[in-house]
Amino acid sequence: MNNDVGPSANNPEHRSTAAREDNRPLARFYRDYLAVCNAHEFTRLDQFVSDTVVINGVRGDIETYVRGLQTLVAVFTDYRWELASLVVAEPWIAARLVARGRTDHTRLEPPGAERSVETLEFAMYRIQQDCIQEFWGAARSMPAGPADSEPC
Repeated sequence: MNNDVGPSANNPEHRSTAAREDNRPLARFYRDYLAVCNAHEFTRLDQFVSDTVVINGVRGDIETYVRGLQTLVAVFTDYRWELASLVVAEPWIAARLVARGRTDHTRLEPPGAERSVETLEFAMYRIQQDCIQEFWGAARSMPAGPADSEPC
């Protein structure tokens, strides 16, 4: 009986596929997009995002898209996304990201208190005409410290 459920990072064939993926145009596009996001240079996102964009099933525009990111980094000023996994199936890109940031204030804590967040994010992007036309994303907060229990 074969217990394999899919490609594994320990599988040499999978590693070679992942390495080749970096040379694909959509993978490069996404890494460039992520670099702009991590630099918080959101005014440059017009190079990557369509003027009209579907955001989690709702038709919006680039201003709404940018405003969402600006709101996030206004609270967590050092917020950064680290790419953990990337899958390209044109015209789609799927990304698993670990995002981290700190804030020096929250509504529930006294002034001067620092709070760190770590978030696991899953995102899908539909790319057409060299622009993000559609975005679907979900995030889950993770504890900022070591895990309390052993993984399964």
